[in-house]
Amino acid sequence: MYLSKLEIFGFKSFADRTAIEFDSGVCAIVGPNGSGKSNIVDALRWVLGEQGDKALRSGKREDVVFNGTKYRKPLSVAEVAVTIQNNKGKLPTEYSEVQIARRFFRSGETEYFLNGTKVRLKDIKELFIDTGIGPDAYSVIKLKMVETILSDVKNERRKLFEEAASVVSYKHNRDLTYNRLDAVHESLIRVNDIIREKQRNVNALERQAKRNEKAKLVSEELKSLELKTGKYDFEELIREIKDIKSKEGDNLNLKARLSEDMTANDIILDRYRSELQELDSKLSEISLELTSKREEINLIEKDNLVLSEKIKNLQDNINRLKSENDSILSQQKNNFIRKEELSNKIKVLNNTIIISEDSLNEKRLKVESSIEVINSKKNEMIILGRQIKEINKLVSDNKSEYQKNKINYENNLLQLEKLSSQNSSNILQVDSLNEEKNTFEEKLSELIIKLRAAEKVLKEKEDEKISTGKLISAAEKELSELIISHQRVKSQSDYLVSLSENFEDYAEGVKYLLKDIKGKNILTVLDAIEVEDKFKIAIETALGEVSNYLIVNESENTDNLINLLTENKKGKVTFILNDILNKKSFGYAEFDSEDPEFIGTKGVYGFADKFVKCTEDRYILLMKYILDEYVIVDNINTAKRLALDSYYKFITVDGDIYTKGFVRAGGEIKEGSIRLGRQRTIDTLNAESEAFQKRINMHETKLKELNARFESISPEIFKKSMKI
Repeated sequence: MYLSKLEIFGFKSFADRTAIEFDSGVCAIVGPNGSGKSNIVDALRWVLGEQGDKALRSGKREDVVFNGTKYRKPLSVAEVAVTIQNNKGKLPTEYSEVQIARRFFRSGETEYFLNGTKVRLKDIKELFIDTGIGPDAYSVIKLKMVETILSDVKNERRKLFEEAASVVSYKHNRDLTYNRLDAVHESLIRVNDIIREKQRNVNALERQAKRNEKAKLVSEELKSLELKTGKYDFEELIREIKDIKSKEGDNLNLKARLSEDMTANDIILDRYRSELQELDSKLSEISLELTSKREEINLIEKDNLVLSEKIKNLQDNINRLKSENDSILSQQKNNFIRKEELSNKIKVLNNTIIISEDSLNEKRLKVESSIEVINSKKNEMIILGRQIKEINKLVSDNKSEYQKNKINYENNLLQLEKLSSQNSSNILQVDSLNEEKNTFEEKLSELIIKLRAAEKVLKEKEDEKISTGKLISAAEKELSELIISHQRVKSQSDYLVSLSENFEDYAEGVKYLLKDIKGKNILTVLDAIEVEDKFKIAIETALGEVSNYLIVNESENTDNLINLLTENKKGKVTFILNDILNKKSFGYAEFDSEDPEFIGTKGVYGFADKFVKCTEDRYILLMKYILDEYVIVDNINTAKRLALDSYYKFITVDGDIYTKGFVRAGGEIKEGSIRLGRQRTIDTLNAESEAFQKRINMHETKLKELNARFESISPEIFKKSMKI
């Protein structure tokens, strides 16, 4: 694979279309200064995708287009094409000859071509990856690149070696993957924000829906009660109408009877008109009395009917009770007869049992006495057998002992004769030796007393040395443990201080604004709150990605902060406009006027915002807005139980979230990764470090005293041992 042709038109000083052929072997381009040799190299780098204006020795992109001269007009386009022979198939394409072209218009548009087909710059770069060809590859080496390679800067030489080792493709793919991951991460953050906002709206709507359902149930219950009340009123009216109708019938009957009476009376009146005046008063009295008597008769008849019905019921009950009584009496009689029979049988059985038991006891006593006699005889036989064995053994032992004593006696007689002859000479020697013995024994006693006293003193010193050595070992061990604990606490404190001062836990943009930009009245969400240690994990887990957001109390500064991030290429940051939030521009409101039923029950601590203490009152609404849907509980079992019929998110003190029947987040959270209350943790660790340092100083002093004491004991022990 080699460069075979380069065509240039309108690029820098090449106003006319120029074609340069390159044969196999070494080709050189020579010419005086300013003739355009470097422009050829720039054209080659430019067509391969060079984007840097400084690398092309130009101030801006439009400078690569021919600007014209006194006699020639400027051109509007620059075009360079390079032809590469691919006979050995080094390039990943089926063509044996590959032409790469780049065209740039003065308006700023750029086009790339591969064998006449319009492609992207990305396609060109991917074509030449790991081939040694490219704008930054070692195939085009300028004088400045030679100086860079020979310099002590490792990274510059590393690029050349990576290109030669075909590592660039992997790094390119890695960078593309990282860029995609960053884009996906940013998208996920945006999606999580949207989901969080939508979820909050959904939760609010769910709460409203539940309230509507409750209102609907209450309305239906009210409607049912109203229907029942109306039905009862209607039935009362019906009963009243029936009563009125019944009274109306009675009145009609009475009216008919009275009409008949009146007709009769009219006849009588016609006949006895003259007596009418006298009888009118009597007639009125009689009619009234008649009416009252009739009413009394009606009442008596009704009472008679009721009483007759009661008498009939009572008679039935009496008959039923008589029949039951007769059956019970007959049953009692049968039971009594049965009882007498069973009693007689029981008496007979008891007598039989008593007789059998007496006979059985007599036989049992006889058997037991026989067994005792047999056992005693067996024991006597065993004892006699043992005695016979012992007597036989003694007889045999006495026989052997007699033989031995007889032999010893004979030997002793012989020795006695020899010793009697030597006894006379030895008596004199024994007397002299006894005198020397007594003298040496007295001296030995004195030496033993002195030796024991010295050994006692030496033992005391050795014991003191051993105990001092043990104290030194224990002190050294305790000092070592204290130093390790102090170093551990100190390293934890230094690590947390480093994280706090450098904002290592935050994104690049947040770190830049907090560390380098001062006086803008901004802070993180975590800096705005204080939480008890028990609930730190739960609150920080509930905050989630929101903990990386920045609170802005002066929303008019937000544009300036975003411009700073853009200019310095520090990534993206999410801002919370707290002053606007406090004006309730988002229409936030609490839908539930009272706590749910599960608040205050076993295992439920309460809503998360109740355990957050804001550094300023203006952050209270923000915390309620963020944490209003989280409830802190003791464990995941409580969360699962409560989430079955609730729209809240239940979070445990260990940071596990459970909502709507599935776990949203869970797992172990390291103490060092918790950012809430970090300064308080640092202060606690510093106090522990100071306490450890004091204890270390005390133990070092004590250890020096013990070492001095140990060193003084060793010479004394040496002196005592030498004397002994």
